[in-house]
Amino acid sequence: MYQFSDAQREVTAKIEWLIANNGSVLHPEFIAHQVTADHPGVSGEDADFYKCCSFAKLRDEVRQQINRMKVKTDHDDGSEQLVMPGFEHLQQRYFVDREKETCIVRLEEMTDDEIEVKAQEREAMGRACYAHADELRRYRELRKSAA
Repeated sequence: MYQFSDAQREVTAKIEWLIANNGSVLHPEFIAHQVTADHPGVSGEDADFYKCCSFAKLRDEVRQQINRMKVKTDHDDGSEQLVMPGFEHLQQRYFVDREKETCIVRLEEMTDDEIEVKAQEREAMGRACYAHADELRRYRELRKSAA
């Protein structure tokens, strides 16, 4: 019997194939359509319903798998495979919004403007993290004085 874990493996295989063969830009919608197209045997009165639901679930799975790729690069877990050689944090691929779609693009193929957007996002994240740390300390002090 086919399990969702089988579909997850199919998504992984599509992503890995695209990266190995021409994956300068990965489009989650396209990958979900490709996996869906590998299973055309849905027929009957409710076929559209099942195709719609399976596509939506597969699209979510593609995004989750790509997000896990991103998480691996955002945290120092010792894995160097997605970090640019000679850098500690610079990723080989980044999420980019192009033509109203979020995709993952090789750094070499990003525009200067896209690179600047990523740099600004990182700066904003840093400011937010420092502000969060300040609030934690302020809360700790308020709690002490209230006791």
